[in-house]
Amino acid sequence: MVEQLDDSTLVAYVDGELDAASASEVESTLATDPTAHSRAEEFRETPRVLHVAFGKPSREPVSPSLAESCGFRICLDTVSNSGA
Repeated sequence: MVEQLDDSTLVAYVDGELDAASASEVESTLATDPTAHSRAEEFRETPRVLHVAFGKPSREPVSPSLAESCGFRICLDTVSNSGA
């Protein structure tokens, strides 16, 4: 049994990223550790809370000037003769 669970292990458990043996150990700990159980529940609720707070993710294009100021390079395809 795991003595104390760190957040990265709890997130991996909630996201289904642990192997069966590790997940079983986490489940044993969650059954006896109310603090860890509460943290796991918080991580399970995070996607819903974010959706309520911010809605759907924006799919708006990023302007070249904003991308450049953030250090990203954007390739813009411009087609002058779309019928050609």
